Amino acid sequence: MKEGKGLSLATRVAVYVALSVSLMYIISTLLIARVTDRVLMDEANKSARNMLEITSARIEQVLKSTEANTSAVAWVARESITDDRRLYMITKRFVEETPVITGSAIAIGDTLLRGRKYFCPYSWRSDSGINSKQLGSDDYNYFERDWFLPFYTQEAQWSDPYFDTDGGEKLMTTYSYPITGFDGKPLGVVTADLEISLMSVIIDSLQLGNESRIILTTKDGTIVAADHSKGSEDDMITIFDVADKVKDPGFHDLTKALVNRESGTMILGKQDAERVMVSYGTLSNGWSI
Repeated sequence: MKEGKGLSLATRVAVYVALSVSLMYIISTLLIARVTDRVLMDEANKSARNMLEITSARIEQVLKSTEANTSAVAWVARESITDDRRLYMITKRFVEETPVITGSAIAIGDTLLRGRKYFCPYSWRSDSGINSKQLGSDDYNYFERDWFLPFYTQEAQWSDPYFDTDGGEKLMTTYSYPITGFDGKPLGVVTADLEISLMSVIIDSLQLGNESRIILTTKDGTIVAADHSKGSEDDMITIFDVADKVKDPGFHDLTKALVNRESGTMILGKQDAERVMVSYGTLSNGWSI
């Protein structure tokens, strides 16, 4: 049987060259895609880290200045710890001269009450100006309040967010600093109240772009501030609630990292879908951003 005539050498060479070029194009396209994806993720990582550092610095500025001012007030209060009128004046001046705080109290320890059950001058900011009142009572036993713990521990602290129905009437967090006598004995506690909404105002003021989101959580994972959110008692949810809705296994890893007060970067989302670069860190008061 006579065999059919095969492809000519020129044709075979042309087909080989065409296949080689096509293969190299496919390989180069895949490599470019991988390199482009890597470059984009590196840029996203840098952007997220920069955003984290900028936001953290702004919030830390408020926290640190509040801490420094409160400790200074504690030293002043120690000099006037038995002067009721002077203590009222100290809290009022503190609120007047510190725009970021909503209110301040000086709660006196039981050894200095001179026959009274409570004495806690409290001044707070309102639309009508600076108001003052005596906060301690049987209905408001400050000896049992979390913000009074530094009296017993002699360590300053930030409280978890709470809605203050007895003082500022707002969702807030309180920084408490112990007042200590020259002999080292506890005398009382001075406080500074910050509105939680202030954190959202700080975040919004940064104007970091439509592609970015910023969330601030407490030690237990409660979301207390986010961009475009003013924060209220009714809309507070936890990072765990968000994880259940997102249904992304990586998000659960993120919640663990936040609660453990870790810092780092994480990519969320599937490989073939939209992905999100997340940078996270811890503030000096133990909250995460």
